[in-house]
Amino acid sequence: MRLSIRYKIILPFTVLLVFVGVIGTGVATAQLTSAAAAEFDAKLLHSSLQANQLLSQADADRMADLRRATDTVGVAEALASSDTAALARLLTPIAANVPAASIQLRVLDVHGQELLRIRGSGDSPGPINVSDAGVFRGQPAVISVLAGANAGERAAFLSDQPAQPVLYWVGAVRTTGDRIIGAVLLGESVTEVAAGIPGSTFYDLSGLRLATTLSAAPVASEA
Repeated sequence: MRLSIRYKIILPFTVLLVFVGVIGTGVATAQLTSAAAAEFDAKLLHSSLQANQLLSQADADRMADLRRATDTVGVAEALASSDTAALARLLTPIAANVPAASIQLRVLDVHGQELLRIRGSGDSPGPINVSDAGVFRGQPAVISVLAGANAGERAAFLSDQPAQPVLYWVGAVRTTGDRIIGAVLLGESVTEVAAGIPGSTFYDLSGLRLATTLSAAPVASEA
């Protein structure tokens, strides 16, 4: 069948128009997708930086609280003589002034044995019963601090109690002669740490979720 001159002129333009339309739609879709991805990446980066800043601030605050406990005048002498009454008198005000509601302050001797435990939250902060005095003796961070490793730098570690995970900061207590005679631990529940970082979820190294502020937190393999 022979096409008229009219169709011979119109048909190529029709094909070209369809081709341009398809290509144009694809390009526009790609540009929109790219713009949406860029916006998502920017928001994700902002959230990540904000969360990192809040976590760094929380760490700095607890380190400052720990420093006040280890460096308070009289603490080293009281610890050297295992005077728990004097330790309680000196350290209870420090624990009470920590804003975190779930704070606990623990005092260990040079062998890692817990001598005193102080609850800083509630209406009546003060010493509480020490149920398991040797629970931190095998903790690597505690052993390292008591041994004076890394020039006696303070350290942080996560407790291995899944029922109520607690983040601890630990620092050595030294005599005026710079001899380590024990350590102080400052603990705050991971749930409370997470509460101070909107949109955060905390996992342990195995991927177990420890705490979250999200209504539907992803599992670690999907994060």
